[in-house]
Amino acid sequence: LDAAQALVQTRMLRIALERASMVVGAIRSYARSDPGEEARPVDLAESLRAAMALLYATMKRGVAVRMEAEEGIQVLGREDRLAQVWTNIIVNALDAMEYRGELLVRSGRA
Repeated sequence: LDAAQALVQTRMLRIALERASMVVGAIRSYARSDPGEEARPVDLAESLRAAMALLYATMKRGVAVRMEAEEGIQVLGREDRLAQVWTNIIVNALDAMEYRGELLVRSGRA
């Protein structure tokens, strides 16, 4: 293994670890669901990234996915409920696209 190959493999490993970390975080968010939990500020971009991480395996079947999320936007809500909303919206979009083409997920201030 030469230095260039080692660098490429290291980058690929870092990307895989980041993805795995996102999936674990998203699963934890679902698992912590508490019906009595109060609404609180939730980072919108992070919430979308978590939902997309859970759906990554589903989306890679022929769909190019692009996300443009404005950073720093906080919304008042429950993290687990927002993740469910994003998941439903993304799955509905994928179904409508018949899992082909490009899906753009964009968030920002109106």
